Amino acid sequence: MITQFFNKSAFAMPATGSYGTAARGMFSGPASVSTDAALLKDINVTETTRVQLRADFSNLFNQVNFSNPVAQLANPDSDRSPEREAAAPCNWV
Repeated sequence: MITQFFNKSAFAMPATGSYGTAARGMFSGPASVSTDAALLKDINVTETTRVQLRADFSNLFNQVNFSNPVAQLANPDSDRSPEREAAAPCNWV
């Protein structure tokens, strides 16, 4: 697990009542990857009636997606990435 996502000592708190010089959104977190897939087969029962067999897969390769790091110097957990996001619920239709 990554214990330090960025060097916290490279930044300093700005003076009270003033803005800092760090750009908004200057950190990009780890990539978020999710592969979804669907298999379907249309079966003609009659000329006007059709049946569809379908299987949908969410996050097919079960890849873990971590949250972005906390980028606030006043926060004791800054420079660390929070625990992984909760898994998406499985919806059966």
